[in-house]
Amino acid sequence: MEECSRTNTQGLQKMLKIGQLTGILKNRWFRDKGKKILKLRLLDELRLSKNCTANVIEIIFSDKTQAIYYIPLIKDGDLTRTAEDSLEYNNRLFSLINTNSKIGKFEFKQEKKLSKIKKLHPMNFAASNKLVNIDNRYVHKSYKRLQRENPEPEMLGYLAKKGYKNAPKVYGTVKWGGYYLAIVMNRIKNKGTAGQLFYRTKRPGKYAKMLGKVTRAFHENMQELGKKDITKKDCSRWEGIPLKRLSRIKVKGKEKIRKELAGIKLCTGMKKIQTYTDYHLEQILWTGKKFIIIDFESEPMRKNRTELLPGLRDAATMLRSFNFIKYALMDKGEKGCDKWEKEASTNFLRGYLGRNPTRKQEKIIKAWMAEKAVYEAIYLKGMNKKAAAIALKGLKELGQATSYA
Repeated sequence: MEECSRTNTQGLQKMLKIGQLTGILKNRWFRDKGKKILKLRLLDELRLSKNCTANVIEIIFSDKTQAIYYIPLIKDGDLTRTAEDSLEYNNRLFSLINTNSKIGKFEFKQEKKLSKIKKLHPMNFAASNKLVNIDNRYVHKSYKRLQRENPEPEMLGYLAKKGYKNAPKVYGTVKWGGYYLAIVMNRIKNKGTAGQLFYRTKRPGKYAKMLGKVTRAFHENMQELGKKDITKKDCSRWEGIPLKRLSRIKVKGKEKIRKELAGIKLCTGMKKIQTYTDYHLEQILWTGKKFIIIDFESEPMRKNRTELLPGLRDAATMLRSFNFIKYALMDKGEKGCDKWEKEASTNFLRGYLGRNPTRKQEKIIKAWMAEKAVYEAIYLKGMNKKAAAIALKGLKELGQATSYA
C-alpha cells in the first residue's frame, strides 16, 4: 500500500506566494467569498499520494477576521486543482479510513468498512460544502470552512446507535486537530428534497403530518442524549439576539414583531435539547416512502452550534419553510396559497405534537418563527435577494397571524 507522508511545504508555499491558491479559492464557493483575502497561511499538509495533498489553510481577511479552510489538492498534468471529485484522492481517503490511520494531527476513523471506489460523480446541490456521490452507495462530504463545533458526525453517530431510521448512517470520518474535515455516509436513494415534494403537492396535509411525526421521533431520541431546564436567563438571551438583529432591518411593523419575539419568554421552565436548528424542507430528502433528514451542521451564523434549545424552535423553523413554499407557489400563479400554508402548518404540528397546539405553544411557535425570519432576512440579504424578500414578507405576516390549529 502506498504510504502517506508529512511533506516539506515548499510547493504549496510557492502557490501561496504567487497567489495561485487564492485563485483556486475564488473559483469555488466558500462562505467568505465576499471578503478580501489579505493573507493565506498553511497550517498543515499531508501527502496522500504522489499527486495529492490534504491541506489546512488559515485565511486572514482585510477586515481582520480569520477562518480555517480544508483544501485537498491534486496535480493533474500542469494543472493543480481541488481534489474532492478525484478518484485518486477518494480511494486514498477510503484506505486510510478503513485502517483507522493517524498521521500527525490527521485522524481517520472507520465506522463501517468502505469498498474500493469504481466511479464517482460530484453532486451539484451542495453549496457550502463539497459532496461527491461514490458508486451510488456512499456520499463523501468535505467540509470547506472548518468549525470547532460541528455537530453533524456526533449526531448522526448517536442517532444510528438509537436505531433512528430517518437519517444517514456514518461509514467514516476525517479529523484534524479536533476539526472535522470530511464524513462518508450511505447514499440515500431519493426522489428529491421535501421542498420539491411540497412544491408540487396540491394537498400537503398527509405529507406534513408524516414529517411532523418524523420530527417528533428525532426530538425524542435527542432528549435521551441530554436535556436541561430552560431558565429566564436563557430566554432573555434568545430574545435579545433577534431584537438586536431587527434593528438592522428595514421593515414595517417592528413593534408587532417585538411583541411576537416576547413569546420566547414562555419557554421558561420547559426542557431544552440538542435540536437541528437549521430545520427546513431543503434539508430533508423524500424517498417516495419516507423522509430522511440530512445536513446536521446547524445554522451558519450560529456561534454555538451545539447549544441546547427548545424543540418547538425546530417546529417553528419548519413552518417558516412552508411560508417560503407558499410564496414560490404565488410566484407561479397558483391560487389558494394561504390555505395551502395553513393545511401544511396545521398538519405538521398535529403530527409533531400529537394534537393541536395549546394557545401557549402557539405563542411560542410564533415567537420562534419571528426569530427565524429575522435571522433569514440578515443571512440571505447578501446571498439571495429573492429569498431575503420572502423572509421580510414573513416578518410582516407574523404580526397579523392568529392560529395554526
